[in-house]
Amino acid sequence: MGLRCKSGNEINPLHQIPVLNDGGFIISESVVIMKYLVDTYAKDDTLFPKDPRKAAVTLQRMLFISAYMFPRMVGYMAGPILDGEEPDAEKGQKLEEAINHLNNFIGDNQWVAGNTMTAADIIAVSNIATIDASGAFDLKAYPNLWQWYGRIKEALSSAGYNEVIKKGADMFGKAFKDVVH
Repeated sequence: MGLRCKSGNEINPLHQIPVLNDGGFIISESVVIMKYLVDTYAKDDTLFPKDPRKAAVTLQRMLFISAYMFPRMVGYMAGPILDGEEPDAEKGQKLEEAINHLNNFIGDNQWVAGNTMTAADIIAVSNIATIDASGAFDLKAYPNLWQWYGRIKEALSSAGYNEVIKKGADMFGKAFKDVVH
Protein backbone atom coordinates (compact mmCIF):
# COMPACT_ATOMS: atom_id res chain seq x y z
CA MET A 1 0.00 0.00 0.00
CA GLY A 2 1.49 3.31 -1.08
CA LEU A 3 0.86 6.77 0.17
CA ARG A 4 -2.62 7.76 -0.95
CA CYS A 5 -4.43 11.00 -1.29
CA LYS A 6 -8.15 11.39 -0.54
CA SER A 7 -9.11 10.24 -4.02
CA GLY A 8 -7.33 6.94 -3.42
CA ASN A 9 -4.74 7.49 -6.14
CA GLU A 10 -1.24 6.53 -5.16
CA ILE A 11 1.04 9.45 -4.50
CA ASN A 12 4.23 7.40 -4.74
CA PRO A 13 4.10 3.98 -6.37
CA LEU A 14 7.58 3.24 -4.96
CA HIS A 15 6.10 3.38 -1.43
CA GLN A 16 8.93 5.58 -0.17
CA ILE A 17 9.23 8.79 1.74
CA PRO A 18 9.82 11.65 1.44
CA VAL A 19 7.18 12.68 -1.07
CA LEU A 20 6.22 16.25 -1.84
CA ASN A 21 2.81 17.35 -3.04
CA ASP A 22 3.13 20.98 -4.08
CA GLY A 23 -0.30 22.00 -5.29
CA GLY A 24 -0.81 18.72 -7.14
CA PHE A 25 2.76 18.46 -8.42
CA ILE A 26 4.01 15.26 -6.82
CA ILE A 27 7.67 14.35 -6.62
CA SER A 28 9.79 12.01 -4.51
CA GLU A 29 13.46 11.51 -3.56
CA SER A 30 15.06 13.93 -1.12
CA VAL A 31 17.66 15.40 -3.49
CA VAL A 32 15.07 16.04 -6.19
CA ILE A 33 12.65 17.54 -3.67
CA MET A 34 15.37 19.83 -2.30
CA LYS A 35 16.40 20.97 -5.78
CA TYR A 36 12.78 21.61 -6.75
CA LEU A 37 12.09 23.60 -3.58
CA VAL A 38 15.20 25.72 -4.03
CA ASP A 39 14.48 26.34 -7.73
CA THR A 40 10.86 27.19 -7.01
CA TYR A 41 10.96 29.13 -3.74
CA ALA A 42 14.48 30.38 -2.96
CA LYS A 43 15.03 34.12 -3.25
CA ASP A 44 18.47 33.68 -4.80
CA ASP A 45 20.87 30.96 -5.94
CA THR A 46 22.78 30.66 -2.64
CA LEU A 47 21.39 27.24 -1.73
CA PHE A 48 21.96 25.85 -5.22
CA PRO A 49 24.46 27.95 -7.16
CA LYS A 50 23.95 28.73 -10.83
CA ASP A 51 27.69 28.62 -11.48
CA PRO A 52 28.16 25.22 -13.20
CA ARG A 53 31.17 24.15 -11.14
CA LYS A 54 29.67 25.18 -7.80
CA ALA A 55 26.39 23.55 -8.82
CA ALA A 56 28.21 20.34 -9.73
CA VAL A 57 29.97 20.20 -6.35
CA THR A 58 26.71 20.92 -4.54
CA LEU A 59 24.87 18.18 -6.44
CA GLN A 60 27.75 15.74 -5.97
CA ARG A 61 27.68 16.27 -2.21
CA MET A 62 23.88 15.90 -2.12
CA LEU A 63 24.08 12.62 -4.03
CA PHE A 64 26.97 11.44 -1.85
CA ILE A 65 24.78 11.91 1.22
CA SER A 66 21.67 10.28 -0.23
CA ALA A 67 23.26 7.46 -2.24
CA TYR A 68 26.41 6.69 -0.25
CA MET A 69 26.22 7.86 3.35
CA PHE A 70 22.51 7.36 4.09
CA PRO A 71 22.42 3.70 2.94
CA ARG A 72 25.49 2.98 5.07
CA MET A 73 23.91 4.65 8.09
CA VAL A 74 20.70 2.66 7.66
CA GLY A 75 22.67 -0.52 7.00
CA TYR A 76 24.52 -0.14 10.27
CA MET A 77 21.69 1.08 12.49
CA ALA A 78 18.55 -0.60 11.17
CA GLY A 79 19.41 -4.15 12.26
CA PRO A 80 19.79 -3.26 15.92
CA ILE A 81 16.69 -1.07 15.91
CA LEU A 82 14.40 -3.39 13.96
CA ASP A 83 15.71 -6.81 14.98
CA GLY A 84 17.50 -6.17 18.27
CA GLU A 85 20.75 -7.53 16.85
CA GLU A 86 24.22 -6.30 17.62
CA PRO A 87 25.68 -3.76 15.18
CA ASP A 88 27.70 -5.34 12.39
CA ALA A 89 31.34 -4.20 12.66
CA GLU A 90 31.89 -4.35 8.89
CA LYS A 91 28.85 -2.13 8.29
CA GLY A 92 30.18 0.19 10.99
CA GLN A 93 33.48 0.48 9.13
CA LYS A 94 31.62 1.36 5.94
CA LEU A 95 29.68 4.09 7.72
CA GLU A 96 32.86 5.38 9.32
CA GLU A 97 34.42 5.52 5.85
CA ALA A 98 31.52 7.71 4.69
CA ILE A 99 31.92 9.97 7.76
CA ASN A 100 35.62 10.33 6.95
CA HIS A 101 34.85 11.21 3.31
CA LEU A 102 32.44 13.92 4.45
CA ASN A 103 35.06 15.26 6.86
CA ASN A 104 37.53 15.41 3.96
CA PHE A 105 34.99 17.04 1.61
CA ILE A 106 34.53 19.82 4.13
CA GLY A 107 38.29 20.16 4.56
CA ASP A 108 39.19 23.80 5.06
CA ASN A 109 35.79 24.96 3.81
CA GLN A 110 33.09 26.27 6.08
CA TRP A 111 30.37 24.15 4.47
CA VAL A 112 29.89 20.80 2.76
CA ALA A 113 30.19 22.15 -0.79
CA GLY A 114 32.39 25.22 -0.30
CA ASN A 115 32.37 28.41 1.68
CA THR A 116 28.66 29.16 1.54
CA MET A 117 25.85 27.07 2.96
CA THR A 118 24.00 25.15 0.24
CA ALA A 119 21.28 22.55 -0.06
CA ALA A 120 24.04 19.95 0.45
CA ASP A 121 24.39 21.10 4.05
CA ILE A 122 20.68 20.75 4.64
CA ILE A 123 20.68 17.23 3.18
CA ALA A 124 23.74 16.26 5.26
CA VAL A 125 22.68 17.58 8.66
CA SER A 126 19.91 15.05 9.34
CA ASN A 127 22.33 12.17 8.74
CA ILE A 128 25.01 13.65 10.96
CA ALA A 129 22.51 14.56 13.68
CA THR A 130 21.24 10.97 13.67
CA ILE A 131 24.74 9.51 13.85
CA ASP A 132 25.57 11.91 16.68
CA ALA A 133 22.38 11.11 18.60
CA SER A 134 23.05 7.37 18.29
CA GLY A 135 26.40 7.65 20.05
CA ALA A 136 27.76 5.11 17.58
CA PHE A 137 30.72 7.27 16.57
CA ASP A 138 32.67 10.06 18.21
CA LEU A 139 32.17 12.82 15.66
CA LYS A 140 34.65 15.03 17.54
CA ALA A 141 37.32 12.77 16.03
CA TYR A 142 36.47 14.41 12.68
CA PRO A 143 37.38 18.05 13.31
CA ASN A 144 36.18 19.53 10.01
CA LEU A 145 32.87 17.72 10.33
CA TRP A 146 32.47 18.57 14.00
CA GLN A 147 33.05 22.29 13.41
CA TRP A 148 30.67 22.24 10.43
CA TYR A 149 28.06 20.47 12.57
CA GLY A 150 28.15 23.31 15.08
CA ARG A 151 27.82 25.89 12.28
CA ILE A 152 24.89 24.17 10.56
CA LYS A 153 22.96 23.69 13.80
CA GLU A 154 23.36 27.39 14.53
CA ALA A 155 22.50 28.41 10.96
CA LEU A 156 19.30 26.33 11.00
CA SER A 157 18.28 27.14 14.58
CA SER A 158 15.74 29.77 13.53
CA ALA A 159 14.40 27.46 10.80
CA GLY A 160 13.30 24.74 13.23
CA TYR A 161 16.46 22.65 13.63
CA ASN A 162 15.56 21.57 17.19
CA GLU A 163 11.90 20.96 16.46
CA VAL A 164 12.42 18.92 13.30
CA ILE A 165 15.92 17.58 12.67
CA LYS A 166 17.14 17.19 16.26
CA LYS A 167 13.83 15.75 17.44
CA GLY A 168 13.83 13.07 14.72
CA ALA A 169 17.53 12.31 15.18
CA ASP A 170 17.11 11.98 18.95
CA MET A 171 14.22 9.53 18.53
CA PHE A 172 16.24 7.38 16.12
CA GLY A 173 19.35 7.68 18.28
CA LYS A 174 17.44 6.61 21.39
CA ALA A 175 16.04 3.56 19.60
CA PHE A 176 19.60 2.58 18.62
CA LYS A 177 21.01 3.22 22.11
CA ASP A 178 18.21 1.24 23.77
CA VAL A 179 19.34 -1.87 21.92
CA VAL A 180 23.10 -1.36 21.81
CA HIS A 181 23.94 0.20 25.18
